[in-house]
Amino acid sequence: MNNAQLTLSPRPVLWRQVWGLTAVQASITLAWVIYNVYLLDLLKQFGFAAEFAVVLLFIENGLAIAMEPLMGSLSDRAIHRLGTRYSFIAVGILLASVLFISIPAIFIFGGGFSNLKWLMVAVIILWAMAMTVFRSPAIALLRKYSRTQDLPITASLLTLATAFVGAARPFSNRFILSLGAPATFAIGSGVLLAALAILRTVKPNFEIIQDSPQESQSPVSKLSLLLNFAIGFSISFGARLLLGEIFPRGLRTGFPDLSLDLLMGLAGIAIGISAFPVGWLAARFGNQKLLLIGLQISIFCSFFLALANGSILTGLVVAIAAIAFSTVSNSAIALALSTTVPSKAGLGIGMYFSGGAAAVSTFVKMFPVPSQISSLNVAVLTMCAFLLAATCAIGSRQYDLPIELE
Repeated sequence: MNNAQLTLSPRPVLWRQVWGLTAVQASITLAWVIYNVYLLDLLKQFGFAAEFAVVLLFIENGLAIAMEPLMGSLSDRAIHRLGTRYSFIAVGILLASVLFISIPAIFIFGGGFSNLKWLMVAVIILWAMAMTVFRSPAIALLRKYSRTQDLPITASLLTLATAFVGAARPFSNRFILSLGAPATFAIGSGVLLAALAILRTVKPNFEIIQDSPQESQSPVSKLSLLLNFAIGFSISFGARLLLGEIFPRGLRTGFPDLSLDLLMGLAGIAIGISAFPVGWLAARFGNQKLLLIGLQISIFCSFFLALANGSILTGLVVAIAAIAFSTVSNSAIALALSTTVPSKAGLGIGMYFSGGAAAVSTFVKMFPVPSQISSLNVAVLTMCAFLLAATCAIGSRQYDLPIELE
């Protein structure tokens, strides 16, 4: 391994580097928000039916099932050859940025040529693939920037970034559309490049001292990788039901006179605000324990919201469920990172994201019209998904790798 660019630190957490990763995560979320806001519009302009968006979603996530662990594993190998994962992150972000701005460019210059519509589809799919090139390598850096027991705290900043940017969507859909596709996609592309610049500025090749050479070269447990995939699948599937169906239905019946966009935005903010406190609790009292508690509370809240039918407690239960899901999100990423040694973190987190992509593909295939599922069945499916996640979490074994330095 080439260590010429590597700087070791005795500190327990490299906060500047973690904040650099947070900027990358925020830029990823913003790009997907912009893409989802404009996708139907762009497809309709080229003569596609609205249902084709579901086909694209299925294809994109189908490719991500293979791409996420592949890119994570290749970035692991890059550490041995180059001493850094940064090259994967840089190339992926640059490629994604160019393809992102190309999407509206094809619409502007080729809108009158129907034969170019498949070119736009190809660019969209290539962009989605480019986004998978750098996500797993980037998030795997958390394993280098914090000790195992601190992973729930550092992962909480990623949850915060995702939740806050995602929560802005209900408030800003009209504003984003008012800017027009060229300007909006240019902003998204620029934010991706800015995040890359921030990560470079904070010196991404720093890492803490936490594992021995023997542990660093330990083989990857196939069972741990399978469990990471299963946890990613079950949590993503459950989250799609909880956030996409249970929350909106419960809030719509509980607060019929208020804007659903406003309420969903507030729920997203609650997830973001609670991220750091629940991350600290997980680090203090045990990550696996907090994950299981979060899953149990999420199941209880799902049934309450499905059956309460407009209870005055709806707002409180949604807030509790948001905090519980924040706990689940933090702890699941921390668990996925901690079940493999740092040198294989890319593969480990890649399998987790692969499971999440498989869940999205499965969901859109099984339920092309989710609104037709009864609220009780949604709650039952959520319970099944989260029970599977809990079972896999109990089966996981976290490596105890940190070396305490005084």
